[in-house]
Amino acid sequence: MNTTFPKTKKAKQELIERASLRYIPPVLDDPVAYDQVDRWFEDESDKIKKVFRKEYNSYCEKGLYFFGCKFSIYEATYNDRLQEYLSEFEDYTPLSFIRYELEEEGIFEIKYKNVDEALNRQIKSSLQKRFEFLQDRAYELGYRLSAVSWDKYELESLTKAVDKLEDTYPDLFDSNAKQKIIYLQELGIIDYLRGISKFGISNHKLASLLSAITGEHTNTLQSYLNPINNNTVDQSNNPYENHKNVNHVRKMLSNLGLVPDLGTT
Repeated sequence: MNTTFPKTKKAKQELIERASLRYIPPVLDDPVAYDQVDRWFEDESDKIKKVFRKEYNSYCEKGLYFFGCKFSIYEATYNDRLQEYLSEFEDYTPLSFIRYELEEEGIFEIKYKNVDEALNRQIKSSLQKRFEFLQDRAYELGYRLSAVSWDKYELESLTKAVDKLEDTYPDLFDSNAKQKIIYLQELGIIDYLRGISKFGISNHKLASLLSAITGEHTNTLQSYLNPINNNTVDQSNNPYENHKNVNHVRKMLSNLGLVPDLGTT
């Protein structure tokens, strides 16, 4: 059974062909006509998302494996796919299969472009559970699997990991202010503090509280809190705009056994 979403690909190709006939002069020189064509393209794109969802549901109902499938299907088909992989070449191992899964299939990035928002969240959740499952399989083989970014991972022996852990991560006291906010956000502490406030809490009050925890100035912390999850304000101070900081924090958390939600950025 082909689980590469052929109906979705066909619908997308047909849309591209039909769109090529619409996005031509004089349409491009007429703002009104261009706007109408743009709305047409958006409506047609929504139709493709429905085709994709229909194929997705069909595969899941049949229990077929594909990248981003429900975790129950991934878990149920794992051993069969592992055995098929091992039979292809004598030097293949269960550990190399884990590498194959992550390198050939992917880690967290959703490859499908025509996905509605609700289904996108579902697939993200399935991929997160998939990664946790592979972490357990790696641990059983004497290895530690950790995510470095959306599309990068580290796989090292537990012996080496333990030996270098103290030297590599002796202390995190020197984290900068933006990294501290990322730590608090990734660990769910900021959301927790907002949740326990009976009448809601402003970013200024939250920053004041966090200043006691982080040792940073209230105004500095507020400038970092304001743009998080709020695209209507200037994003220049958003800690998540610095991907180096984000990846660093997530790597630290992962190495400490705390796997963050890599869907934030």
